[in-house]
Amino acid sequence: MTYQEMLSYLDGLGRFGMKLTLDRIRALLDLLDHPEERLRAVHIAGTNGKGSTVALLDAILQAGGYTTGRWTSPHLVDFRERIVLGGQPIAPELLIEAFARVWAAVEQIKNDPAGHPTQFEVGTAMAFLLLAEAGPDLSLIEVGLGGRHDTTNVINPLVTIITHLALDHTDRLGPDLTSIAMEKAGTIKPGRPVAIAPQEPEALAVLLAEADRQGAPVSLVGRDLVYRLDEASAAGTYCSMRGARDYGRVRVNLLGAHQADNAAAAVAAAEILAGQGYPLAPEAIGRGLDKAVWPGRLEIVSHEPLVVLDGAHNPDGIRALARALPEVFRRERFDFLLGILDNRPVEEMAAQLAPLARRVVVTTVPGGTAPSAEVSRLASAFGPSGILVESVPDPAAALERALDSLPAGGMLCVCGSLYLVGTIRGLLRMT
Repeated sequence: MTYQEMLSYLDGLGRFGMKLTLDRIRALLDLLDHPEERLRAVHIAGTNGKGSTVALLDAILQAGGYTTGRWTSPHLVDFRERIVLGGQPIAPELLIEAFARVWAAVEQIKNDPAGHPTQFEVGTAMAFLLLAEAGPDLSLIEVGLGGRHDTTNVINPLVTIITHLALDHTDRLGPDLTSIAMEKAGTIKPGRPVAIAPQEPEALAVLLAEADRQGAPVSLVGRDLVYRLDEASAAGTYCSMRGARDYGRVRVNLLGAHQADNAAAAVAAAEILAGQGYPLAPEAIGRGLDKAVWPGRLEIVSHEPLVVLDGAHNPDGIRALARALPEVFRRERFDFLLGILDNRPVEEMAAQLAPLARRVVVTTVPGGTAPSAEVSRLASAFGPSGILVESVPDPAAALERALDSLPAGGMLCVCGSLYLVGTIRGLLRMT
């Protein structure tokens, strides 16, 4: 089997959708001799900031001399980005071998009453198998959707991290923040510590109550680990941070004030791990934060012209982007290349971007987990603002149009969907 053939098999599993239950992944892992039980894992749940927090903690641990692996989703350009060992995407031949072993297990259970395993379940089983056999010191496992019934929630982690919670996937997770917090709180395990990023009061109350029920010690950003934001610019995010130790002024390599919250959550988790036999020098914390890379999150991919990619894909993420753009890039107006999935509150997201927009090119999102919003709907969402909007359904043509119409000294921001950001990032790499 070639790598492309394997990807075709995985793509074909998309027809089975997303099913929030642990039955199928448990059956798969049972046939694979439970690789998840061999992981020394950190579990990362939340609405926004999960991937950034993974990248920050991964960089901290590597700076401290530990070997790491991680499972995140979705990827931007290549599926191999999802499974990373020592900072490097997994080798294609290892991925193919793991897929063959997992597919043999799929064949045994595909007709069970629980239904055929999904794409994410197969990918997660592959990741657990590869990480267990590579045996890194620590594996960082990102929740795919929700928490309580997410495929990854079969592990018993050393520590759980819960990043900022907000309304997203309300059709599956519940209509309000309390409901969503209850789903995310399902990742908290009995007696296992949890690091919690800053939250709205109603979400925090749910998380703390569940931690108390589970006897899970809590490290709370803003209480047990505090920071002061000093500067958020294109040069980095600078803050002064203090937890079990005083880290002084640190530089976070990810852009935007919201990344200080994610960095603090990562440091809180690192301090918990230090108490579990993974000590880290303060210098390792600083080096890790300074070197962390997470593509597609306020990522500058071109300076002439200035082009930035950001994976903001829900109202909370768009709000963070709208706050960050003028602060980081020191300007009032931006051009946007925008595509959004149809299951998102398109009109609300457009309204948040409109005050910053000089011009918007709207396009379709390829390959998402839901259909793309029609360009006509996106264009109409900006109608009340009077902003110049152009509809170009093909993403490659939309990128060309957006760049051609960018004024001298202007800036283009690509956002609205990680799937669109990945597509545009791939196109820009080829130019």
